[in-house]
Amino acid sequence: MDNALDAFKSSAYEQSSSTDKRIIVSWSSENVAAVDRQLEVADTGLGIDLSVIQDSVRAGYTSNNTFSALGLFGMGFNIATARLGDKTTFLSASADSTEWVGVEIDFAELIKSGKFHAPAVRVNKVKSSEHGSKIIVSRLNPAIFAELRKSANQIRKILSDIYSPILRQQEVEIWVQSKLLSASEHCVWGANRYVSVARGQETVPAVLKIDHIAKDGLFDEERNRYLTREEEDEAYKVLNNTSILPTGIVKRAKRIHGWLGIQRYPDPNDFGIDFIRNGRKILRRDRSLFEYKNEITGMSELEYPVELTGTVGGRIVGEIHVDHLPPNYQKNDFDRTDPTWYEMVEVLRGVGPILPNKRKALGYDPDNNSSIGRLVRGYGICRAGTRYLAAPNQIARKYAEEFRKGIFDYLFDDKWWEAAREADRSQADKNADKAPEVDPGSKSSDDLSEYSPLTSSSSPLMEGSEKYPLSDIPSNPATTPSPVTSASTSNRTSSGSQGMWTAVTALPAKKQSPEEALRNSAKIVLADSHSYSYQGCPSPLLVKVWEVTTGNIGEGEDNSPCLMTSSANQCDFFYNPRHPFLRAYPTSYKDLLLVDLAQKFKSRDALPQELAVLFTQLLVENFPDLRIDQVTIQESVNNFFDRLREKIPALLSLREQEVLDRVHEAVGEVEEIVTALIYNTELLHKFQTRSFTFRAVLTGIFPKGHVPSIMLFFLLSGLSGKPQSPAFRVCE
Repeated sequence: MDNALDAFKSSAYEQSSSTDKRIIVSWSSENVAAVDRQLEVADTGLGIDLSVIQDSVRAGYTSNNTFSALGLFGMGFNIATARLGDKTTFLSASADSTEWVGVEIDFAELIKSGKFHAPAVRVNKVKSSEHGSKIIVSRLNPAIFAELRKSANQIRKILSDIYSPILRQQEVEIWVQSKLLSASEHCVWGANRYVSVARGQETVPAVLKIDHIAKDGLFDEERNRYLTREEEDEAYKVLNNTSILPTGIVKRAKRIHGWLGIQRYPDPNDFGIDFIRNGRKILRRDRSLFEYKNEITGMSELEYPVELTGTVGGRIVGEIHVDHLPPNYQKNDFDRTDPTWYEMVEVLRGVGPILPNKRKALGYDPDNNSSIGRLVRGYGICRAGTRYLAAPNQIARKYAEEFRKGIFDYLFDDKWWEAAREADRSQADKNADKAPEVDPGSKSSDDLSEYSPLTSSSSPLMEGSEKYPLSDIPSNPATTPSPVTSASTSNRTSSGSQGMWTAVTALPAKKQSPEEALRNSAKIVLADSHSYSYQGCPSPLLVKVWEVTTGNIGEGEDNSPCLMTSSANQCDFFYNPRHPFLRAYPTSYKDLLLVDLAQKFKSRDALPQELAVLFTQLLVENFPDLRIDQVTIQESVNNFFDRLREKIPALLSLREQEVLDRVHEAVGEVEEIVTALIYNTELLHKFQTRSFTFRAVLTGIFPKGHVPSIMLFFLLSGLSGKPQSPAFRVCE
């Protein structure tokens, strides 16, 4: 496939009249006899001569033709095809030729004869207009064929991702087992979103543009690639002797460009940076730039993500084009010994560590202002809410599945933003539903501005969007801001008529239906408003969930904690969080919602299952975040410790000396702190002599939320009393 893409970019193809650029990957079905099964990769290029084919498959051959930019021939070609099957046929034909010509490599026959000779073969065309090249691997390895059968969708997914920069241009079609591939897009926050750090002194956009021009290099226009160091040396020798560069060799700036951004969901594996060479991803989801290698000790240390790496994961992603970086032999990595690799690393992550305390300990400036440094500083913590631009993890991942399916409502980030806002409200309104009702006052206000949100440092949209123009961001549906909607006008820049209030002429009062009255006294819960189904459900139900904020659902004996109304396959579910039942019993509105849905599904689909069985199926399918497992527990604990850490400095500083004395009584805690201070000799000395403030311990040693268990135990044991036992590590 790489070779075909190289051919499509060649000057010969550009000068031809052909516009048919297709690559077709196919393999036999299981109905074909085992001995006849084959894998074929074909293209619609111009075709190549038999002599070039013979050279290309010869072991140890180094090509000077157009198959050098991406493609891999010679020894690599033989090794790759031999792993797939026992026989490889390489054929090619031009538009005006009468037959396909090529070579046939029978590896079993080569071994048997001991002679490495491959015969030329000729095959008649089916259609006279056929042209291009194709590689056919036959007598397939049974294990390879079984893998092809079960992994077709995965193969399409990987190839869509690898070639997405090329597919995005819509100039080349790639077909895999009769299905056309489309470009894989990153699910990132819009370029207009940002967070504030350094107490509002710095804003970090969710998408950063990268465009760095490095020093000039020598570029081969025929082969569409930069020369290697050895080739540059030869070219400069020619320049010194003749005063001109070799034919087709020109000087061209080495450019590092693309974007880095924040994914709308965290994942332990699905994050990292894609590095692209000539439109093809050589590295996918690479995370090597998130580590800092200490050149003195030779040790590498992960700097992002640093919390719950195995369960929550990271969110930084990006696409960086580095056409000038030389790849390795297998085209699955770059030559990391080349100086241009280190130059690229310095451009993206700067010099030295990313984390401020380690930078200070090693003598660097406190802030790493590189692109990766800024993103880590702004989004290093993934706690649900607008402060860190994060929806609750389970909801974010569920929405991401809809994004991957291409559902329009999930292509933009509005749903994630609303989920983050609801997380803010949930944290701010803890137990508010159990408080007495507030006196609304004696008069109402007609001033709509009183109900609009106040501008804050964590607003999702920067005033004056010209500071970060959207035109600077690469074309990508995932990073393009969505149209302004009624649900998002409060967090998008008003431009022209967008985001403006519309004057409405007063109309005569109209009697409302009970359902309309409930809607007017409720707010929609977007995180739970979606399609619901059970396993094997023929038709899901679209449910809108409403939280009643004023009044009740029914009166007197008819006062109910919830109500479901429906029309066709659409339902509205209302619940009253202030109802005595929901306040007094450990039952949530989600339980009541699923009970109503179970009854509706049972009646609509005439299901034989008991309601309890349907209820459990609905719970498993629609609320995976309620499952009590290691991931959800760790995420909850992480959020708890984050909130606790914010309060600890002020609380424990009241009895600072006592805390420090207790810490020094626990040998394990002393060792832990000494290890954390290994780079900061000044603070280490102060810790050993107990001559520093307690606040310095938390801000200087444990900036990312980790707090020694001794300190947590000391706090949790009660601020007014001492622990009754020296077993301080009990809290672990």
